[in-house]
Amino acid sequence: MIPNHHRAALLVGSLAVAALALGCNRTAELAGTQAKVERLPELKPDLPEVPKLPPAPYPVTYADHSYSVYGLRHRAHDAFDTDVSVTGYVVDIYQAPRCDRRSKDATCERPAPPHLWLADSPDPTKSTEPADRLMVVGYAESAADLARARRAARGERHADANAPSAPSDFAVGAKVRVDGRFTRMAAGFNDSRGLLAYHDYALLER
Repeated sequence: MIPNHHRAALLVGSLAVAALALGCNRTAELAGTQAKVERLPELKPDLPEVPKLPPAPYPVTYADHSYSVYGLRHRAHDAFDTDVSVTGYVVDIYQAPRCDRRSKDATCERPAPPHLWLADSPDPTKSTEPADRLMVVGYAESAADLARARRAARGERHADANAPSAPSDFAVGAKVRVDGRFTRMAAGFNDSRGLLAYHDYALLER
C-alpha cells in the first residue's frame, strides 16, 4: 500500500507533466499561426501656438523709484494707503464753470476744489480710459488760492505775501513727479480705483 504522502507527490508530478504538455501544444499552435498586426494611423498633436504677450506699455517704476500711472495701477493692492511718488504728464486740469454772479437770476454751482489728472503720455488721446489717468487732489483749497500762489511766484508788486503754498506751474503738457498718499478718499474726492493726495511735487519738463 502506497503511503498518503507518496500518493500526493505522485499526483502533483502528474499534474505538472500534464500542464507542461498543454503549454507546449499551445505554443506550437501559436507558432503555426501567423498573427496579423494592424498599424494604427500616426497621431499628430494639433495644439495652438503659445500666445505672445505684448510688452507693457510703460515701465512699472522709473530710475528714481517713482511709479508710472500704469505701474501704480498694477501695484495698487500693495500701494493703497502708502506714500508714493508718481511721474507723469498733466493731461487735464479742472476748470471751475463760468458763472455771471452779477445776474440776479444766475444760479452758480459751487466749484470743486482744484484737481488735475496725470497720465503716462502727454497725448490725452492715449489715456481715454479712466484707469489710464490718476487724479491728484489736495494741492490747493480753491482756485483763488492758486491764483494768489501764481502771483507770488511771479513776484508781482501787489502779490500777497501770505499766499498759501501751492503749485504755481501746473499746466497741461508739463511732466511732473508728484509725491502723495495713494488712497481712495481725500480732499472731498472719492475714487475706488485710487487717487493721489498731494504732498509735494517737482517740475521735470514744461
